[in-house]
Amino acid sequence: MRAQYFGVVRRSTVWYLASMRKPAWGDDPPRDDTEARDKLLDAAERCVRRDGVEQTSLSSVAAEAGVSRRTVYRYFASGQELLAAAEIRAGGGLLDRIRRAADPTLPPRERLLRGLVAFVQSAAEDPLLSRYLDPRELDAATVVNEANIQRTLAQFAAVYYGAPLTRRATRELHDLGELILRMVASLCLVPVSDARARKLLELALGGALDQLPPTMPR
Repeated sequence: MRAQYFGVVRRSTVWYLASMRKPAWGDDPPRDDTEARDKLLDAAERCVRRDGVEQTSLSSVAAEAGVSRRTVYRYFASGQELLAAAEIRAGGGLLDRIRRAADPTLPPRERLLRGLVAFVQSAAEDPLLSRYLDPRELDAATVVNEANIQRTLAQFAAVYYGAPLTRRATRELHDLGELILRMVASLCLVPVSDARARKLLELALGGALDQLPPTMPR
């Protein structure tokens, strides 16, 4: 009799928990693995923008997406990998905004300044991107490193010269790339208005830009 009673209780408990469980994927399951990854990245971005990076975990993203932790692990090895993928995706959208701001019909100097202001504005407003550039979140040596300088130079070459970076330009413009990176990180750390950001960028970069050759060093 006692075993039968506990059996009924156990079955009732399982039924109750199942009835209270939220539908997987918010009752909108993905059609394939690509869409599943996108849904998890969407959930990660919502968590970061609502709760901040420090409060966002793999578990919180799973809850936001309406799935189990095991489901998240099917697509991402860790919470860190998930956030890194969300940062990369946010960075792609940022590059699109920079390209729109850096109108190719404008003079090179104006294109560069507008592109940098767009970068600073967007990165400062997006916790995924500002974390990437913020020395309080990542060690300063991690922000200003050779890989990031090379990325900065590649974007500079595309905006200023409208051409891929050459080996000679990489050597000759290295210090300019580091200066741009340091200025951008500083403005993301302590945001200012667009007009103020432009003025500070002009003051910091003006002398170096005045000395640039009119075409990409070959």
